[in-house]
Amino acid sequence: MAQWQWQFLGHTHGTKVQDLEEALRCAVGSARMAEENEIPKRLRAIKQLAVRLLSARIKLLKSRGSTKVEDVREAGIEAILEEFGLESIFEGRAGGEGQAK
Repeated sequence: MAQWQWQFLGHTHGTKVQDLEEALRCAVGSARMAEENEIPKRLRAIKQLAVRLLSARIKLLKSRGSTKVEDVREAGIEAILEEFGLESIFEGRAGGEGQAK
């Protein structure tokens, strides 16, 4: 019976995507308020979350039999970072332009 223990708890590809999106929103928000010396560390964490979110979105689309898998894969993490407003972290910071990429 151990194989049934976690079956109906609601953990799905969809909930994983939602959880990662929320974590990424939180990380981007905290990076906006970060000190200059903390930004590189926060950007690494944001990039890791974006990679995990991309993977989760691809798995979700595959599980639903979607034809958009290749579109999402081609857009990559750059589209996710743009979606969550990574560029806005550097608005108003001296010399911040171009650091988001």
